[in-house]
Amino acid sequence: MKAIISALCLSGFVLLSASSGAGATTCSARNAYCKSFCAKTYKSTGSRCTVECADAFPVCMQTGCWNTKMSNKCGYTKS
Repeated sequence: MKAIISALCLSGFVLLSASSGAGATTCSARNAYCKSFCAKTYKSTGSRCTVECADAFPVCMQTGCWNTKMSNKCGYTKS
């Protein structure tokens, strides 16, 4: 039973990590990932998605937290 619970926790962690910016550890890397995601998904540089990236970046540089509708994670290095 412990092994099953551990496996479920680990798989949840892996899924969460994969969805949080492909291993981005800095605000700049998270911003680049965000812009890339928008370009691939929406095929438009003027999309709301791109605006959210632009809005989230300065906040991340101040707080270390990336806050958008799709992601809310802290712990990014302010660079």
